[in-house]
Amino acid sequence: MKGQAGFTLLEVVVTLAITALVLMPLAGLIRQGLNAFTTGMDNIYLQERLALALDRFGREVRQHPQATVRDGGRTLVLEGNGPAVTLTLAPAGDAAMQLLAQRDGGREVWLENVVAGGFRAGAGGSVSLDLTARRGGVTLTITATAGGRR
Repeated sequence: MKGQAGFTLLEVVVTLAITALVLMPLAGLIRQGLNAFTTGMDNIYLQERLALALDRFGREVRQHPQATVRDGGRTLVLEGNGPAVTLTLAPAGDAAMQLLAQRDGGREVWLENVVAGGFRAGAGGSVSLDLTARRGGVTLTITATAGGRR
């Protein structure tokens, strides 16, 4: 069997060991990169959802001149121009809440994974909304105040 080319078992094992030593740190870097990507995506998602809820809140408060805070700051009833709109922080399980908008029998979820928040009536008819939402390892908080109405 002279003249056959090939690798011995020892050469294969040493090569695999060296390859494993080189690739192990790369696996950690890849895992860190994936975690950073996931956190970034969660952050973007929350920012977009909070911005949308903030925009809708401002629009509804501007369109409805009468605002009443109820249920210890968990409900805001907006009345006046057109059908009334009720904004509610409702339990959604796992100690989280949802920001819901209800009008004319329909219900729409504006924001999920709310962990804290509420509505406050201020001076001159202003209304404030405080929300803290969480997704994955990201927690964001917003505060919005719509000025007093005429």
